[in-house]
Amino acid sequence: MSKRGVSTVVATVLMVLLVIVGIAVIWAVIKPTIDRSSDEIEGDCFSVRIQPVKCEIDGNNGDVLVSVKRNVGGGDLNEIKILMSGNIYPALGTWTSSVSKEIVISVPLATPLEELASTSLTLSILDPSLLPAGVISVTQTAGASGSQIYVPTELNFAPVVGEQKKLSEPLSTPIECDCIGLNCPP
Repeated sequence: MSKRGVSTVVATVLMVLLVIVGIAVIWAVIKPTIDRSSDEIEGDCFSVRIQPVKCEIDGNNGDVLVSVKRNVGGGDLNEIKILMSGNIYPALGTWTSSVSKEIVISVPLATPLEELASTSLTLSILDPSLLPAGVISVTQTAGASGSQIYVPTELNFAPVVGEQKKLSEPLSTPIECDCIGLNCPP
């Protein structure tokens, strides 16, 4: 009878050993995948936050003046993606009807923006590469018949973090732009 009890114990020990070996084999297969994935994830892109301070459109020269402040959070902030929403009007001074249009601009920073630091950016919307085909900025005069005018109304920001240029989520609330000058819609 004592031999029968020993065989049950041996069988249980063998089962536990087989389970442990099975777990080790599965872990050996999964671990490299987890290691590769964790190398690609930069936690900094989740912690960097920027705050818009000011957005003004100079209706006289077409520049968009933007001020942003970086809040607390680790990581190197080397670039900001600006999501510009605005309206396309039929012609300068014709502010009655418009079509909504979004433009994305990447703005590399000369030096990384440190925690709690602020910076001012000047975007020239006279640059034709920023505008859709057939659309001119608020300060350009319509040279050709049917030229349309683009006027930004609000901006949103998405920080680009680290050497791998990981894009963070845009801010939840965009900032409205004030237009100052002669060529501004009412």
